[in-house]
Amino acid sequence: MSERKGDGFEFGSMWYGVPKKANYLKVEERRQVEEIYHDLMARFVGRQMGSFNKLSDRDIGVTPSEDIIKARSDVFQGNIKALESEVWEEALERYRAKREAELDETTGLLNKNAFGVKYEEELKKFNNLEGEGDESDEKEVMVFMHFDIDFFRQINEIIKHQAVDLVLMKMAEKIKSRIRPFDAAARVGGDEFEILFTHVDEQKVLEVVETVLIIIGETEWAPGQKLSVSAGVHVIKRGTNPYFANEKDKTDTGAYISKQRGRDGFTLIEDKEYTFFKHDREHNTFVAGRDASGLIKDFRVTLANCIHEVEASLQRSIETILIFFEEEKERKKGSAVSLADYMEKFYHVNTGNINDLTLKQIAELLFMARNATKFGEVS
Repeated sequence: MSERKGDGFEFGSMWYGVPKKANYLKVEERRQVEEIYHDLMARFVGRQMGSFNKLSDRDIGVTPSEDIIKARSDVFQGNIKALESEVWEEALERYRAKREAELDETTGLLNKNAFGVKYEEELKKFNNLEGEGDESDEKEVMVFMHFDIDFFRQINEIIKHQAVDLVLMKMAEKIKSRIRPFDAAARVGGDEFEILFTHVDEQKVLEVVETVLIIIGETEWAPGQKLSVSAGVHVIKRGTNPYFANEKDKTDTGAYISKQRGRDGFTLIEDKEYTFFKHDREHNTFVAGRDASGLIKDFRVTLANCIHEVEASLQRSIETILIFFEEEKERKKGSAVSLADYMEKFYHVNTGNINDLTLKQIAELLFMARNATKFGEVS
């Protein structure tokens, strides 16, 4: 393992530094590039040391003198020094390639997969601090926010795709200007975004969320026309370990509530409480509305009814398939007829082609929907 020494790193008996031109990078960028750089240099130094040891032990049966060993060491140290700049450029290229794979092409925010990885990393660090920090650390929480742009489809139809991309880019820049280096923001769908705020004072959750949503609300999509968003916000307390998918479900439901309450606001989710905050454009602040827990109950009932209708329709389709299948077997007595083969060819006027893959996909959707109805149960 390499160990930091001043402006460089020590690896065994050898030393390598970081090129001075690295100073132009931002702190977080430099840290990540340095990690890649140190890994590359450590591999090279390790190979050099292996070659050096073999060369020292080898020869014509004569142990090399200390002067010869030192001279060889100086040569190897010189080789390492000469490669610092080249290896740094390689590390920079690898970092850029990694970042490109992690970023949304239009906005420059994280993409869906990279954001999921970031969430897991931050949650692990957040919970590992439990019991180790001072009193202020114990009052810190993480905040997960999901939001959709209101009336995005209509905006898209009015100003067209290319102009929408420019609007999203402007909005993304505003988000970047308000979040801190250790927070994370991502575009996870066409008009869907998520932000993870880390190390937030529990007393300042609303202030942090409102600051970002206010700056987003200043983004113009046409002269005099500003964006509004509907958001769901969940507070994650230390010692809990919520799955990423659950956080997405919770905050997505919060965004749904915000839309039902009139849009241009956010729903704060704490334990089983759902409070909607409406954006007061005149005073540029957010005003708390009534508790939204009842809406969750209505949402679950509506979803349960939809599930029941889908299941009933699916059951009728399967029964129809089996009736026709039995008739097909009767017609082709003596021939092997499998249900899977028959389903591949079956076409129903209401359901279209149904095969085993379709049934599997429907079953998975029903499973997710049933889980959604259990979310946020209200007594």
